[in-house]
Amino acid sequence: MAAHPILRGLDRLLAQTGLRASGAEALLTMALCVALAYLVLRLAMPPAPALMLAAAFGIGLPAFRLSRLRARRRHRLQAQLPDALDLLARSLRGGLPVNAALAVVARQMPDPLGSELGVVVDQVAYGRTLDDALERLNERIDLPDLRQLAIAVQIQRDAGADLAATLDGIAGAMCCAGPAKSRFEET
Repeated sequence: MAAHPILRGLDRLLAQTGLRASGAEALLTMALCVALAYLVLRLAMPPAPALMLAAAFGIGLPAFRLSRLRARRRHRLQAQLPDALDLLARSLRGGLPVNAALAVVARQMPDPLGSELGVVVDQVAYGRTLDDALERLNERIDLPDLRQLAIAVQIQRDAGADLAATLDGIAGAMCCAGPAKSRFEET
């Protein structure tokens, strides 16, 4: 039986924040927040407005907090990605196969990217294809620049392209685009 779409959405949001909780746990927490807020607000106002404010507080505040955590984590991942791609390219040039090079990057990079790549390495070690493991990583993180890594690995596998050079190009483009992007966001 498939999970309810709300629970699937919460599961995905929680995965993107890096929190180790399920959508059901988050939904229960929100329900408890609504109930607690209702009890407090009920002391000062009639039931209908108290319930509406409690629902807005009990659902809105946790959802806002989760979206802020996701944005902060995505920012850290984005900042780590050029260094990770550079290390991956150097490992490949050193003669390591892609899976071993990813394991090196997973060990060397700090969290959150190091642990996320560690999950990819573990999934491959337990039988998933690298393409599938990278696709699951993209689903968990949903970062456009990270999707380029999966595409580069696919191209390398299908066409035999120089993956290290491709990764250097992607990392260079990220480093150049990063400051320009932030300049435009400030104005």
